[in-house]
Amino acid sequence: MLYEVLIILIIIFNIVDLCATLWLLENGLAVEANPFMQETLELGVDFFIAIKLFLVFGGIYILRRNKDKKAAKVAIWCAFITYFILMLYFLFNTCIAI
Repeated sequence: MLYEVLIILIIIFNIVDLCATLWLLENGLAVEANPFMQETLELGVDFFIAIKLFLVFGGIYILRRNKDKKAAKVAIWCAFITYFILMLYFLFNTCIAI
């Protein structure tokens, strides 16, 4: 049950990350820090969104299918912690920018 909740939170955080990134980029308040995603962004916003969602949902699908394995559990926790820290970063920096 815990890992299902973490997976749902990762999906929510991914969507928030996507929306916040696009908003910050559109308003000139940030640049895409990930070189791979920067390349996809240069190919168009729709492509950027599709790749970001595909990569995260694909990874979540694999992790969910293997959630009983130790490596998957560690990866789920790592993804959750990483996204949680990113959400704090967005919250802190967006509040300062506004």
